Order: sequence, then C-alpha cells, then structure tokens
Amino acid sequence: MEVCVIGAILAGGRAERMGGEHKGLLESAPGRTIIGGLLKEMNAAGLPEVIIIANEREQHQGFGVTVLPDLRLGMGPLAGVEAALEHVSANGLGDGVLFLPCDLPAFSADEIGRLLETFRSDPRTVKMAVLRGGKRPHQPLCCVVHAEMLPHVKEALDCGRLMPVRLWEEYGVEEVKFEDERPFRNINTPADFAKWLGARDGDRT
Repeated sequence: MEVCVIGAILAGGRAERMGGEHKGLLESAPGRTIIGGLLKEMNAAGLPEVIIIANEREQHQGFGVTVLPDLRLGMGPLAGVEAALEHVSANGLGDGVLFLPCDLPAFSADEIGRLLETFRSDPRTVKMAVLRGGKRPHQPLCCVVHAEMLPHVKEALDCGRLMPVRLWEEYGVEEVKFEDERPFRNINTPADFAKWLGARDGDRT
C-alpha cells in the first residue's frame, strides 16, 4: 500500500524579530512570497495537499489552501505540528505530514523528495533533515512525521516539553543528511532577508 503524505507549512510565529512582518509573506522573487514558493515546490514534489498553520489566518488566506491555527497558543512550533497532525487524523487525509518552516526561500522539490522517499521506505520513525558539518546540523522542523505520533506530541505539550528534536529522538528518528546548506538558510531578521536577497542576486550575475 502506498504511503500518503500531505504537506504543512509552519507559519505560526509572532514575527517579533521581523518587526511584526510575517516571514513567509516576504517577497522572495518578483510577485512571489516565500510561502508561495514553498507551495510551488511542495506541489512539484507530488504532495496531494498542503496546509498552512498560521494564527493570523486572514493574512494567509490568499494562497488557496486550508489555513489552520495552533490548537494551543504560545507553545511554539510543536503546537503547529499538533494542529497539522490533528487535522490529518480527524479527516483521514493520509499517513503522515511533511513539515517545513515558512522562512526557507530556497527550499526545493529536490530536498522535499529526499525526505519523502526516506519516509515512504520506512514510515515508522520521524525523518529529520540534518546538515553535514553545519553550525546547526539538526533541522527538526524539516521533517516527515507519521500521523500516529499525535498522542506523543499531545503528551509532550501537556508536560511542557516543547522541543521537537527531543521528541523525535525519544520516539525514533532517522537523519536524512544533506550536504548543501543553501536550501536551509532561513530568515529571522530584516538583515537576514537583505543578506539572502543579495546572495540570490549575486547568483544570477
């Protein structure tokens, strides 16, 4: 039986370091936001459905996909994971969810495909992206999680254990290793975004 995975973009942060401007709504290319680019790449990778987890739902309604809030506010990205897994389980949408944070302007269908391929070959453990030799090698929110992890996610949130990487390690994780750090460069501040735009434009010359 084929393993079915949907996608979820985690966009629930308060954007404090961006001065209130939501990272995923930044324009990463003329006429396209970071979230718009991620949706395009997730569709290209063959995901049958993609949802957005965002507490400011009205600002994310223009993408033509389901937008859901965290079930528990103020508890970080693991609450977004809970909301997505709850949606999948309640509606019988598939076996798991591929998660990506909303601030990865260079993430592509190639990286998504590798994560999906690894999960489909063995869906029993969380598949987490890891950068070889990177300063921050673990990328716990670039991952694929089986829907059956939902009770464990709920329990962790109930106990105040909010770090996804610790939960993945506790219940079983397989590292999917990547050499190129560029797809994983995320945007946290206006300076980060300016630096990324400069590097992008430099690559074009």
